[in-house]
Amino acid sequence: MVCLICGKSGTKTIHLVEECMYRTGFSYDYSECEHCASLSRTTDDIDENELYPSQYYSLTSDPLATFSSPIAKFVAQLLACSAFSHFGVILKAAHAFAPRRDIRTLSSILRSVRASEIRGSDIRILDVGSGSGLVPFVLSLAGNNFSMGIDPFAPNTIKKKSFALERTELSDVSGTFDLIMFHHSLEHTANPNQLLKTAKGLLGPDGRMIIRVPTVSSDAWSNFRTYWYQLDAPRHRSIPSRSGLEQLFASIGLRIETKYDDSTTTQFWLSENVKSGLSLMDPASNFSTFRGSHKNFLHKALDAKKARKLNANLAGDQCCYILSA
Repeated sequence: MVCLICGKSGTKTIHLVEECMYRTGFSYDYSECEHCASLSRTTDDIDENELYPSQYYSLTSDPLATFSSPIAKFVAQLLACSAFSHFGVILKAAHAFAPRRDIRTLSSILRSVRASEIRGSDIRILDVGSGSGLVPFVLSLAGNNFSMGIDPFAPNTIKKKSFALERTELSDVSGTFDLIMFHHSLEHTANPNQLLKTAKGLLGPDGRMIIRVPTVSSDAWSNFRTYWYQLDAPRHRSIPSRSGLEQLFASIGLRIETKYDDSTTTQFWLSENVKSGLSLMDPASNFSTFRGSHKNFLHKALDAKKARKLNANLAGDQCCYILSA
């Protein structure tokens, strides 16, 4: 087996991972690379169209409808402007205290944009694997950029002055961009190496790339193993290790400007739900309802403290890299 991340041959272990989002009853083999410890799905004869139905969670939120009310649009605009500001207090507060998990997730994404240090006007942004385009739409509200989302399974196409959504692949995109983003999309792809090479070719002078992915170099993988919810078999073709990712970046000529972890308490309570046999799309799991952990206040506080410590020690279950060419 050739590792999809480091590109080397050799299998240390095969892990059988059950599909847990919809509980289809199917399980899939993942090869653990003996060199970098990344996981790669061994089965290729899967119809990808069946993995991303129209009701798939990232395809169902129409951005124009979601932010149609003046209040919702104002809040989104405030967060978007903060992503390009030198002051991140608003984003930090939203990430920590927003009552809904989806708002906290959006804030985390926007914090990575701020960490890229892309500033100025007439910024061109490309979000790869953007689903329904919610993130690039929010970014476009800042008024200083044109943001385009692309996804082969996008529910529709949208063309506005500062925002676009296209049902396409990265290989079909032309032009240059100041910021190219992969927010939990790289792990879904069949050839991360080629995809990042293509993205590098689209980066403008002083451009930045954001890579946010789950990682097996984490406390969650060590403790939950095949019950770790971010394995998301079979949609995740690979789950990289940190060393594997950094080898991949170096082989393409991408430099690491910043890296940090932004994992949350989901690594605990959602993995516990998977272990208990729940489907992630079951309302009782609180994944699709955005209500967050079902635990009491004390256990939530302890989980939050543990998540912060793991992030500080680069042992969280998802990591963010800011790259340059």
